Amino acid sequence: MTTNETDSAAGIGRKRCRNLRCRMKLPVPTDNEHHAFCTPGCYAGFYRSRCLVCEESMRRKREGQKIKSGHHRCAAEYRKFPPAPTTIRGPKTRKRARIARLQTRASETRMK
Repeated sequence: MTTNETDSAAGIGRKRCRNLRCRMKLPVPTDNEHHAFCTPGCYAGFYRSRCLVCEESMRRKREGQKIKSGHHRCAAEYRKFPPAPTTIRGPKTRKRARIARLQTRASETRMK
């Protein structure tokens, strides 16, 4: 039994990023297609021109558009199962950490 057969038997489907321009190895293999991206940028780049539900190609009419216009089934499905928060942390986490460090330093200087 090869490693690919054991991985498919265990339910692990993706080991590489789904973004065709990247294809980098994922930090943790996943069986969920929507979580198979190495960075938030790869996720955004992949879904910039695709419907979030059916993944058909689309041309956006506005920046925040997530579902292809006229796809009522996709809209209903998106409302039923909204996307879960991703486990990939981006720049906001770093910013929060920086703010926490600055607040700690400020409180330390006040105590002196």
